[in-house]
Formats: sequence, C-alpha cells, structure tokens
Amino acid sequence: MPEDDGDLVVYRSDWEAEARKPLKDLKVGDTLTGEVVCFHLYHGAVVDVGAEFDGLIMIMEPDWLRVREVLHMSATVTVRVTAIHKAHRFRFPLEVECVTPAIAHLLLTPPPPDRPIIIYPDEDIDDAAVRFVCNFS
Repeated sequence: MPEDDGDLVVYRSDWEAEARKPLKDLKVGDTLTGEVVCFHLYHGAVVDVGAEFDGLIMIMEPDWLRVREVLHMSATVTVRVTAIHKAHRFRFPLEVECVTPAIAHLLLTPPPPDRPIIIYPDEDIDDAAVRFVCNFS
C-alpha cells in the first residue's frame, strides 16, 4: 500500500528493499511464510514471502473453483520453494508450493512442464537452447 508523503508517493517495495531476502540466498526446498497478495486466473496465487520477488503458487484455471474455498486474499500461508529462475528471463522467477493451508489435493490440473522464457529483440541466442528450455521439438 503506498504511503502519501505530500508530493512523494512511497511504495512498500521502495522502503523495505533492504529488508528483503535476495533471490540468490534462497534454495529449492526452503520453507517460507508469507501473505497472499494477488490472484492471477491463468497463473496462480502470488505470495509476498519477504524475498526480492514474490512467489507464485501455480494454480491452473480449472482448479480455481476448488481452491478459492481454502485460499483467500491476505491469508497467511506457509510455502516451500520449488523452483528459482533467472529474474530477467521469467515473469515469476520464484515458484512455490503451498504447505499450509493444504491445497495440493485440490490441484488436479498439472501445470505446463516448462514456462516460456523472455527473449529480448537485440539478443543473440542459440535456437537449440530456446527449443530445449521451452520444450519444443
């Protein structure tokens, strides 16, 4: 929530930047506590875990009807880090799974195996590497 200081608007991420844990200090398997801050219908639930980037709980569109009964905005959740991606390549570089409340039994639709990477226009990148990362034949 922004704070109004006359002519200057300060966002939480600006004044808490020093207190946030860098992505490089996290490891797959770490357990963190956070707050659900946003829902994306096609991506999942975004959780502020106190890290440099918010974590994403992957929830596919068909599963929302079951999950919405358990997972709410501003809910405090415990999550486990499942994947850490390069921040400049992925929209959600920190993927997490929800430990509490338990929602794994409600997630019946598997997420896609790989997320598409971001390729910049002026970037020289090997086509074979892109096909491998994106799981294209």
